[in-house]
Amino acid sequence: DGTVINDMEAKDQALTQKLDAYPPVFREPLKRLQNHGSVTLVVPPEKAYGSKGLPPKIPPGATMVYSVRIVDSQPSASKIASSPPPPFRGGGCYSCLIAAITAVHPHL
Repeated sequence: DGTVINDMEAKDQALTQKLDAYPPVFREPLKRLQNHGSVTLVVPPEKAYGSKGLPPKIPPGATMVYSVRIVDSQPSASKIASSPPPPFRGGGCYSCLIAAITAVHPHL
């Protein structure tokens, strides 16, 4: 139904963690982006919250739409000496703003 579940950009919060700590559905798109890149991910229910949802905000069978923007990516300490060219391909930390997470009800 387009309900905004969380808007990190509005809260001025970024999620910073190693690439492998992000859910699998985020990893490949993040690896392909350069710093300050953005992507919209449409995640079907079976890869999101499934038939149970996450009540009360996310209904069962909801398709999730994630708007993600990288605010910074840093190579791991072992890769700093040979800093890879963008896009940064794993190992270090990604700081992401998950700008909006919306649930789209399957019947709409």
